[in-house]
Amino acid sequence: MPDFVIGNDDFGKTLAVAIGCEYREFREEYYPDGEPCPRIMADYEEIKGRNLILAPRMTQKPTKEKVALYLHNSERVLGALTCEELYNANAVDLVFPYFWLGRQDHNPKTESAEEVRKRDRGKDMGYKTVMRTFGGLGARRIITFDPHFYRQDGSFTAYDMEILCLSGVHALARYFENKISGNTVVISPDMGSSDLSDRLAGALGLKSASLTKKRISESCVEAKEVYDANGADLIVVDDIISTAGTLNKAIDNLHNVGSITVACIHPVLPQTGYDRLIGLKNDGKINDIVATDTINSDVSKASVVPEIVKIL
Repeated sequence: MPDFVIGNDDFGKTLAVAIGCEYREFREEYYPDGEPCPRIMADYEEIKGRNLILAPRMTQKPTKEKVALYLHNSERVLGALTCEELYNANAVDLVFPYFWLGRQDHNPKTESAEEVRKRDRGKDMGYKTVMRTFGGLGARRIITFDPHFYRQDGSFTAYDMEILCLSGVHALARYFENKISGNTVVISPDMGSSDLSDRLAGALGLKSASLTKKRISESCVEAKEVYDANGADLIVVDDIISTAGTLNKAIDNLHNVGSITVACIHPVLPQTGYDRLIGLKNDGKINDIVATDTINSDVSKASVVPEIVKIL
């Protein structure tokens, strides 16, 4: 069991309480010229030789600068914790709730589709870069939720480090368990998330369905199917809601609906996506928005902390 959780917000505190260990904060600090210098609020000797969990969490409405800084600070803090000249922890497990860069999960050099090879020429495989970086800085393993590159519960080894993938479906199921009628259908906005809707429906004892889509570009989606709900309430679930483009198109293709609740594991929600999602609710097109707390957002209502505690 870990001795300390090191975190940057209430997610880390909650995890420490649930595990029954101590919590220490790390802060984002800066030199006068703007250069970042993250600071761990712990004494060197209390951390030396101990087993730790590092649990950094990102906030909603990300920008490219915020994402870059989040990754930078996570790397710097991990490096300090494992450095023999500084904290010299015995072992550090990284809880990386949302696996940033996880959508960059294919090899653009060997991709079978010519269209995709041309689109992504020169890009890296982002998720592998993250694994190599954190592994090189001394992480013993990475614990994450529903990463784009491994959409199932389980673990594998990469770069001599375990990647343990958990699912946020259980957190969503706990939230909805006593809040839904028997006349509810769980629906995915595209076939790529059909496994997610099937698993959530199975956990709740409901029926599931899927729409289809065609991606025209990174920001444009064409919905290709109409779904007649016959008066049923719907939970529209996806692993990630970012710009909400897929969701917006899907809702336009849902007919004869009782009510619509939107659910997701990762509420990435840059400003454009956040505004679009809130607009759908304000316009009465959806009734509620529910996400897990892998990212700190206004719609994070279901906690994944119990899943972390179980595997620890």
